[in-house]
Amino acid sequence: AAEKPAPAAPTVRAAPLVLTASTDAEGRTLRFAAASRDQVIQTQTIIFPTALGTADIDTVGNPRLEAGWFADELHAAARDSSAARRLPVAVVTHYLDDGAARENTAIYDIGYTWRSRFIRNDAPALEGITLVWRGAGNTRPDDIRKRLDARWTKAHPAKP
Repeated sequence: AAEKPAPAAPTVRAAPLVLTASTDAEGRTLRFAAASRDQVIQTQTIIFPTALGTADIDTVGNPRLEAGWFADELHAAARDSSAARRLPVAVVTHYLDDGAARENTAIYDIGYTWRSRFIRNDAPALEGITLVWRGAGNTRPDDIRKRLDARWTKAHPAKP
């Protein structure tokens, strides 16, 4: 009797990574977490718009975004505190999904308000995040930077 081939195992597609964020009481730090309990963030690289002049930030084991990393640069670059009050950032996340190592690249808008300070510049009080773009697996770093900078420019057009 001829043997029948075993049925193919169903293809299991990994759920896309979606980040959530919670803020501390003062709005100085956003703590990132994966929306799915099966996904565990390992490391992240936060990429800021070129206009800020802020270096990329790498986190390991403590996924977060701190206002102190970019507060002065945002204050100088935003020009007008009544602007969109959204800071686009690219986030490259290395994570485990049900034990499998994966990578995700996305652009999130960081919502913020300005917190007045008596002596120094006003500081951003971070409010939360919104997913605005998800990269494909083969997205080049230059393409991510172009998208990020275009989003910044749209929200903060140069004054004539």
